[in-house]
Amino acid sequence: MVDTNTSTATAVKTGFLASVTSVEEALLARAHGAGIIDCKNPAAGALGALPVRTVSDIVRALTGQAPISATVGDVALNPEAWVAAVDGMTSPGVDIIKIGLLPPGDYRACLEAIKPLAALYPLVAVLFADKPLPGVSLKELVSAVAEAGFLGIMMDTADKNGARLTATTSLGALQEFVDMARAADLVSGLAGALTLGDIPSLRALQPDYLGFRSALCAEGVRDAAINPERLSAVAHALTL
Repeated sequence: MVDTNTSTATAVKTGFLASVTSVEEALLARAHGAGIIDCKNPAAGALGALPVRTVSDIVRALTGQAPISATVGDVALNPEAWVAAVDGMTSPGVDIIKIGLLPPGDYRACLEAIKPLAALYPLVAVLFADKPLPGVSLKELVSAVAEAGFLGIMMDTADKNGARLTATTSLGALQEFVDMARAADLVSGLAGALTLGDIPSLRALQPDYLGFRSALCAEGVRDAAINPERLSAVAHALTL
C-alpha cells in the first residue's frame, strides 16, 4: 500500500510510478527502481486497461515486492459504467485502482455511486489538465473525491500526442493541486508525458509520486517497449 502519512512539515519523498504492459515489463521496472507498478495499456487510451488476466499475472509475479495499481480504461462519466469498470478490476487483487474523470457527464453521480467500492478498495481519481470538467473548480473536484472515500487523486493529460503536463499546466497550478490534495488527506500524483527534465521542478512541488510511461520507452514512444537505461535514469533522478 502507498504510505499516506505525509506532512506539510516534513519533506515528501516523491515516488516513482512506472506504467507497464506485461509481466516482463513489470519485473524490469521493479528491478530498475520503480516504486509503484502501474498496469496500463497505452495503446487503448490515456487510461487504457490491460486484460484482467494480464493484471492477475503481474500481481502474482510481484506479490510483496511493490504496490501495484491498475487503470480501468477511459470510462465515460456514467455511474453504471464507473461501478462496472472498477468492480471488474477488483479480482486481480491490485493495491490501487485508477479511474478518470473524463467529460462529459455527471461526476457527482459517479462519485456517489462508487462510494461503496471506495470503502472496500483503494481508489485513485485521475483528472485531466487538458480536458477539465466544464464549470467545476479544482477545489470542488478535490473535495468531492475526498468525500467519496478515495485514497488519492492524480493530475494527468488525456491527449498523449499533445503537450505534456508541464506544458499544459503551470508549476503554480500544479503546486496548488498538490497542496489541496494533501489538505484533503489524499495521496497526490502527477503524470502526463513527463520527461527526465521535468523531474527536478516537479519533485520540488512534493507530490507523493510521479508517473511515467513514454520517458521509459525507446525514443520516448509510449507504445514501444520499456528501456532499462531509461528506467534507471528516471529512478536515479528521483533520488537526487
